[in-house]
Amino acid sequence: MIKTRERSWQPAVGYYQLANSLDPLSGTAHNKMAVIALADNNHLDAVYHLFRATAAYEPDLLAPGNLEIEFKKILSARFSANNNQMESLIWWFILLQANLNEGVEFATLEEMQKEVLSRFTSYLKEEPCGDLIQKLVLISIAAHYNAHRRLEDQGAQNPPESTRIFRHHTNFNVRLMSQLLSIITPEIDDSLMDENSPTKFDEKQKDLRTKSLVVFRRILPFLRYYTLWFATNEPHIRPNTSNEFSNSHNKELWSAYALFLTKLVNCYPVKEMTTVPYLLTEDSTTVGFMPFRNPELVKALDFYKQVDGNLKPYIGDHGVKR
Repeated sequence: MIKTRERSWQPAVGYYQLANSLDPLSGTAHNKMAVIALADNNHLDAVYHLFRATAAYEPDLLAPGNLEIEFKKILSARFSANNNQMESLIWWFILLQANLNEGVEFATLEEMQKEVLSRFTSYLKEEPCGDLIQKLVLISIAAHYNAHRRLEDQGAQNPPESTRIFRHHTNFNVRLMSQLLSIITPEIDDSLMDENSPTKFDEKQKDLRTKSLVVFRRILPFLRYYTLWFATNEPHIRPNTSNEFSNSHNKELWSAYALFLTKLVNCYPVKEMTTVPYLLTEDSTTVGFMPFRNPELVKALDFYKQVDGNLKPYIGDHGVKR
């Protein structure tokens, strides 16, 4: 048995991170990093890298089996609740993902989703949590992508549990996107308060504006992710499904997204904006992430390619500046 506490995995992790940056279309490096995370008993990173390995342009063939094994471990594990907000959020989240992957109806599904969304919201508002929230969002989107791909591969022969898995992941992503919108939309007005306006701002209002800007900038990258997810999966999340429960959440999402976009267009000179000529930070980590590389989307939603079809340069490449 490897005594993981007595050895450092950093050299190996650094090697596979470099391998992934050199070949972001391959899922192999992510699968290797998942193996290291498993050896370190880091369930979140293991699940994250396994999903990235399965949702890559060139998926790792061992990753799906490794993911199933990891979910079984999670379902059989015991977690003692503590006061650490981040650890509790992580455990509730991966436990939910493992249960959604089972494809069965269970009595506590709604309660578990509400618990995850509540903890997600609290953590997002209070903590500088970019890396963690990015992992949770990408896991959720990759899980939905895998479920949809499984349905397509099985065709008319797909078993009922495959349909349930897809429906569960669709519903959870709808609710997660709605939750992000419910947090960021009120921040638009507060973040745009002009300190130089004739109206005198007191310190409390200035503090509110500063906090709103922080929250707005913290959430916006993840809404960009969900914009791609929404555009790709629009046929599956229209507010006219036969399932009344899903339909209500779909309606809520469409309404919330319309309000957010309306406020955004009214507050920012959208027509004067130009396309960013380089990969934004959140895009540089998802170049090989297939859920975001849908060739059927309009060009405005291709965050990765230049006009000539080549990949945008990374920030930090020679001569590339913000």
